[in-house]
Amino acid sequence: MNKKFYYSLLLFVAMLVISCTERQQVVNRSSDNFSDCISTILTRTSIRNYQDTKISSTTIDTILRCAFAAPSAVNKQPWEIIVVTEDSIRYKLASNGVNQHIVESAPLIIITCGNEERFLNNEATTFWIQDLSALTQNILLTAHSMGLGAVWCGIHPIKEREEHIASVLNLPTTIHPLSMIAIGFPNETQTPKDKYNNSYIHYQKW
Repeated sequence: MNKKFYYSLLLFVAMLVISCTERQQVVNRSSDNFSDCISTILTRTSIRNYQDTKISSTTIDTILRCAFAAPSAVNKQPWEIIVVTEDSIRYKLASNGVNQHIVESAPLIIITCGNEERFLNNEATTFWIQDLSALTQNILLTAHSMGLGAVWCGIHPIKEREEHIASVLNLPTTIHPLSMIAIGFPNETQTPKDKYNNSYIHYQKW
């Protein structure tokens, strides 16, 4: 066996070992991420009482980046997000009595809104509701994964709530609030509910 062939063989074996090691690391990381994702989904609960602790701008930025990762029909991304951390505005949002304690105690409120200028046409117009629902769920899961508590407070389609939010936040007529998410460090412990129900599942057809 000549020296050149020997070195080539040695290099090939080394590259093969490195490749296999890297592949195994990817599998391990993917497995960990998969486990973390499943755990986040299954352990998320609605939290309605919060500590009087501010949330950092870095944390808020992470939540928003994850929110924007949500899918949307034809990738229209018809959303607008209002971030509220000022006490005076939070108290005004809570002034109509709906979810008052929750909104007043949460240090962070995120309102998701649909921008009708990016709605689809005709029968697909209301797809914006599905799009923003996906975005809202991303916010809830991200908050939970970061050790925060959160709860989804519905706005649309209750006209009174929509008008109240629009008035407080000075929303243009083309902007439609869908949900309000209260977020903060939990001041309560909730046990996750097992909501799985096999009787609601249908395979192939009804």
